[in-house]
Amino acid sequence: MERRYKKELTSTLYVVLLLALIPHITVTIEIFLFLLSFFIFRYLLEERVYSQIFVIMAIFSLLTLFFGLPEYLILLSLIIFLIIHWSRGVMEKSSIPADMAAISLSILISVPLIGLYGLQRMEFVFLLSVIGTIVGILFSTLSPPKDYGWTIPMTSCFAMWLFHSFGESSYFSPLPEYVLFVLVLMMVIGYLSNKAGLMDITGVHSSILIGLLVMIFSGWKWFLVLLSFFILGGLFTRYKYDYKASLGIAEKRGGARDYSNTFGNGLSSTVCAIGYGICNFSGNPIFLIAFLGCVATAAGDTMASEIGETYKGRNVLITNFKRVPPGTNGGITILGELSALLGVFIIYLTSFLLNLPVREFSILFGVILGGFIGVNFDSLLGATLEGKYLNNSLVNLLSTSFGGLISVLLYFHL
Repeated sequence: MERRYKKELTSTLYVVLLLALIPHITVTIEIFLFLLSFFIFRYLLEERVYSQIFVIMAIFSLLTLFFGLPEYLILLSLIIFLIIHWSRGVMEKSSIPADMAAISLSILISVPLIGLYGLQRMEFVFLLSVIGTIVGILFSTLSPPKDYGWTIPMTSCFAMWLFHSFGESSYFSPLPEYVLFVLVLMMVIGYLSNKAGLMDITGVHSSILIGLLVMIFSGWKWFLVLLSFFILGGLFTRYKYDYKASLGIAEKRGGARDYSNTFGNGLSSTVCAIGYGICNFSGNPIFLIAFLGCVATAAGDTMASEIGETYKGRNVLITNFKRVPPGTNGGITILGELSALLGVFIIYLTSFLLNLPVREFSILFGVILGGFIGVNFDSLLGATLEGKYLNNSLVNLLSTSFGGLISVLLYFHL
């Protein structure tokens, strides 16, 4: 074990040396050094993870040369890789507190980069380092340690590059204090959700990312609307859980949601929130209506499934209304449809009580009907495509997106 740590430490110090050199050398020399390092670590030292990182860094340098990838993002992704690799791969710490410490450390190390590159927008580098680290940690939970050399830097760098481009093309510039406050808040919520058995560790990190983006780009009111859905989902997943388990239709892992559930139900609404932030459409309700339609669909679908599956009356397939067993993809019940309407209405009511600009009848009608249509579109996909071409998470993503789109179309045609 001691020999392994020494080997890891030597490799890390070598990477740190390259980190110090990058700001002072040309991109061509960078590529040469990265490729040389790859051959050394791959064929002489037989270090698979570090040989991967050097190939990825050479690719990043080419992207800098031809497509304008900011060089400081390469350094940030290297730092994020080292922190996560040592935390999860070397020390084998995969707990939520350890991941929180990794995020905090990446933020602290990003500060010298600001001075090193003379960057003016300190607050945005803070945000990028947070996003990159969360994405890196999330993908590290989904891949084996032997592949960390490409999964962590690639996913974190591309995520940071995406949001860097948003920052360049808009007025958007969040304060570091606000970013840190939101991050701590999301960590606490994620930790408590995990302890309560509502999410596994991948669900925690994906929900931290989604919650952070929604709060940063659109504000705390939008976040509370989204949070209300996750609370509803957690509560009603446990509704008559033993009965649903006896039928073999209950959510696995005691109802704990993972990353696929989180992204399937929350990605489309997050895109709407980001669009609102970068486009500065504060006077136009289009992104808000789409956001509410997406969340309403997710809430309605969850309540329809979790409550409707307990219905002891007639369950029918949405495509031909023939009787099917409870829990069948595409199956609907009277109780499920009423529960869907209730879930959709709760989301609208939450936005209304938060004093979001949703008091127009056209918005009320658009969100509630659009969300309800989205729920039944989910059932239609479940009856026709799920299991053959689509998994449940992709069905959720398509149906929530459809619900948001229908809500907007209904608003404009009333």
